[in-house]
Amino acid sequence: METPYFLAPLSHDTSAPRFRLLMLHPSTQVSLIECSLLSYSFDESCPAYKALSYNWGRIRNTHQIRLNGYGFPISRNLWAFLEQMRIQRQWGFYWIDAICIDQSNTLEKNHQVQMMRRIYSTATSVMIWLGEASEDNTSDMAMDAVASAYTWVSNRRSGNSMHESHFIRDERTMNALEHLFSRDYWTRIWIIQETMVAKDISVHCGSKELHWTLLVRFMVFVATIYEKDPEHVVHLYATPAMRLVFDWQKIRETQRWSPIAELIVYYASSKASNILDKVYALCGLASDGGDITIEYGISPEVLIAHLLDRAPKSSSAEDLRSLAFNAYESLELNPTLFSMDELLIILEIEGHKRKIG
Repeated sequence: METPYFLAPLSHDTSAPRFRLLMLHPSTQVSLIECSLLSYSFDESCPAYKALSYNWGRIRNTHQIRLNGYGFPISRNLWAFLEQMRIQRQWGFYWIDAICIDQSNTLEKNHQVQMMRRIYSTATSVMIWLGEASEDNTSDMAMDAVASAYTWVSNRRSGNSMHESHFIRDERTMNALEHLFSRDYWTRIWIIQETMVAKDISVHCGSKELHWTLLVRFMVFVATIYEKDPEHVVHLYATPAMRLVFDWQKIRETQRWSPIAELIVYYASSKASNILDKVYALCGLASDGGDITIEYGISPEVLIAHLLDRAPKSSSAEDLRSLAFNAYESLELNPTLFSMDELLIILEIEGHKRKIG
């Protein structure tokens, strides 16, 4: 049976990796969204494209688009993004994982996810899609508030505290910001890599758009208020969006990538639709992540065994036990069932030679 992917085949040759791009075509709002898929290699004349960073949303609630002439179901959240791009006439090339990767082909998925860092770092821009505007327009209010950060910061530097005082005492604005910065998007584990390696970032919510630098500037503004008046911004300061921005700043300043063992612990609370992504999403950022092969057909226990086998040769038995236990928790396996004997059996079955006990 032919699918939209039949017209844009991919080679799994790692010496000449290829990936697909989605082209959004002009169309009217009364018709289906029209797209096509084309395959490219990184080494040939690949067109400029934008990579989407978003939350998949509920898969059951789907909408149809036309892809390479075929009807193709996508989530409501993704459809809303493409519809917004159509309204804004932002035609052109995009990389969107749910469409550009054949999700039913495990081999292809393994190969493409292994290239994820390269795909996002090659894009001219990464577009953060926070979702549709809220019905009560509070998301628009929050986006406008962030866009006004430059004015607030400028007034603060000039000694004018009036704008700052008004901001932290405007309860409606504060609530709107807290809701925007607590949307499901900010809890996704994949957004860490998608933003860290981006050349440029824009943030979109409904019809509103702002540049990433404005968001960073706004978060710095909030952190400054928190230092002297934490009571009024404590909930805003604790949002997952705030954490992501500060992590992004730290990495950009230090250019230091942590080992996978540290990242697994640090981002253990992040969410993933596939539990294996709690590790795979961090491989492109980890200083030692290149040694981990993406395999979606394995169990979490086998993935832990792979992590142990690829740990530094200098690791002590205690280091390996700690790595195993932390990975057990991150992959949402019941820690009370944690058994090194079980992992030893898996290691033996998989043919690994490492000694962990």
